[in-house]
Order: sequence, then structure tokens, then C-alpha cells
Amino acid sequence: MIASFETNSSITHEVIERALTLTEPLTNSEIIKAIRKGCLVLTLNDDDQIWIEATISTLITPDSDMDEGWKKLRRTKCRFELMDRINSTCDKLIGKVNNDTDGRQTVIAAAQKVLNTMAGERKILASSYVYEDPANPAEGEVQISY
Repeated sequence: MIASFETNSSITHEVIERALTLTEPLTNSEIIKAIRKGCLVLTLNDDDQIWIEATISTLITPDSDMDEGWKKLRRTKCRFELMDRINSTCDKLIGKVNNDTDGRQTVIAAAQKVLNTMAGERKILASSYVYEDPANPAEGEVQISY
């Protein structure tokens, strides 16, 4: 289920088809503790069907520059999809653009197109954008001296 859900959706409270019973149902306090520890918890819904209580990842202590959303599988899955799509798009530019202002702008434009597409799919915010990191300046093409 985790691998197959689209990154513009979530499987929190999705019923697990053909699941028959919970062998060891957890108490409410055990459920909360397990979720805080990064466990994928299965519980019963009001119709006594087994569902996923919360789709969280194993990240239990986000870095100082991360918010609590980074604990969610949806965000993690979306981040990897974004990286894969940008890498796939930009790999085609390797060796075809120079590492100069124009070449870097070509790469930025290609990556931005991926972000725009994913925003249209409601996977990321429409305000997302790509930029060259001023704290990590690009180094020019390799110079060969004879």
C-alpha cells in the first residue's frame, strides 16, 4: 500500500483489504507511544475494519530546519519522487550544457518545469521554485593548460 499510493494522497485511515484481525490490539496510550516512536500502527475503525492509524515514517526527531511534516510518509515519498524526476530530467543535460550562467539557467529551467508539473498534480505547492544557492557557488568548467 505504501509503495503504491500516489504522492498527492495519503493512506492514513485506509482499510487494509482482506485483513481479518489484529492479534494484539494496542491500547490508546500504546498507540500514541508507538506513533511517537516511528511505528506504523494498525488499529480498528468504527466498522471493525483494520486500517492504518497514521502514515508516519521512522523519523522521530526532525533536524532543527525540519518541521513535524517530515515525519509523514507522504512528504518523504513526495521528496524522493521530486528528486528522481529532477535527476531524470537533468541527467539528459549532462555534457550538453556548460557550467556557466546560461548552462545553469538551462538546468534550473528544466528542474522548475518538473516542479510546475508536480504542482499541477497537487503533489507540491504551486509556489515552489528552483534557484541557484548563493551559499554554494558553482565552479567553472575544468581548465586544461598546455
